[in-house]
Amino acid sequence: MTETLFYVCLDTLATSEEIFMLYLCTAAFCRRCEKKALEVLPYIVMVILTCVLTWIVPLGTLKVILTAAVFFILQRLILKEAWYKLIGLYSLYLILLVLNDVISLILTATAFGHTSRIYGDIVVNIWPYYLIKLGMLSGIIFCLYKLFQNYAYEMQPRDAAVLFLYSIFTYAVTYISIGRGFFSGNVNWFDSTIAICCALFGCLLLLMFLYLKNNSYLKHQRETAQQKVRELEAMHAYYEQKLKDEERVRAIYHDFKNHLLILQGEKKGSEPLQEMTEYLQKQISDFENYQRTGNPFLDTIISDKAKKANEQGIDFSAVIQFESGSFLAPLDISTIFGNAIDNALEASMTLPQDQRLITIKAGRIHDMLVIVFKNHVLPEKNQGTDTGKKDLFLHGFGLKNIRQAVEAYDGQMTVSQDQSAFILKIVIPIP
Repeated sequence: MTETLFYVCLDTLATSEEIFMLYLCTAAFCRRCEKKALEVLPYIVMVILTCVLTWIVPLGTLKVILTAAVFFILQRLILKEAWYKLIGLYSLYLILLVLNDVISLILTATAFGHTSRIYGDIVVNIWPYYLIKLGMLSGIIFCLYKLFQNYAYEMQPRDAAVLFLYSIFTYAVTYISIGRGFFSGNVNWFDSTIAICCALFGCLLLLMFLYLKNNSYLKHQRETAQQKVRELEAMHAYYEQKLKDEERVRAIYHDFKNHLLILQGEKKGSEPLQEMTEYLQKQISDFENYQRTGNPFLDTIISDKAKKANEQGIDFSAVIQFESGSFLAPLDISTIFGNAIDNALEASMTLPQDQRLITIKAGRIHDMLVIVFKNHVLPEKNQGTDTGKKDLFLHGFGLKNIRQAVEAYDGQMTVSQDQSAFILKIVIPIP
């Protein structure tokens, strides 16, 4: 009884490490669950189920199929993730699981001459095998943790297909080299040549697949980010030049306005003169409504965006007191306000004319600079995850740039949406 409990404990510990490896694979390719209790539930169920199917109701190779089915169903219900991602990540987990078993068996057979023994009515692995397996699993988990720390590639259906087919191949070869003898009760049957080839080939192929996919994605992302930086720098230069132009215009604005008032006051003026006066007043009316935020650079951006909104028939309201935002670099101001307002303008153009409204509020609240953007959206439109852009890779890229600019000042950005409005809120501590 004591020996049985010892083997059960070793197997349960190894199973727990295996399931933690599955957790790392899931976290790398799937969204996270907001409720922690629900997030860990599938893995607890997997550990219990695997132990039951190993020691109480032994099912042999059917255990793999049954545990996989339970994992897919639970994660589909909890994460609501695409099937191909679940299949792809579980295939990756299965490959790592099989390769770990193969290498552990090779080391055990090399060191002790055999890998298993008859215990009661079943064949069990010897205890040194479990110790080697636990050490190998710890190494794999550490490598996965390092690999997935900066892993940004999103799994595609074709990647899931490659991993699935390779997992079947790996499992089949492993069964031929190890499982056939193990499950037949022949504890000494072991083809090390096939097992070693399978392990080496599998590790090489798997590492190349993960590395190349992630490297390709990061390269593409870097190129896109560099292109976006160039666009932001061009936008910054545009607003810098526009600010200089408007400063020159404002320098003569007041004198020009006074001259027009004098001309308008001439009752005996000719009709052409009156028409010319009215035309000139209309031309300078934009300066009557010039936005003043307390930051000259932001004044230019808001005034320019307000003009564009007016041209597109969008109601634009900005209540901004930005004197406390002088610590922000002009390029970051352009990134935050330019991207946020452009996204709002783009979303507003999908709405009926009477529903187009953009509001901006910004100011100091205690020691925080708070900025809130709000615009109406269609009920089914989720701007936080789908900005309506055709390029799926670039969607939400403006929000990513805003987040990077905000986090550079230890700030926070949050997005939310109700039935009719999208809200972007930014909070930055004032130094």
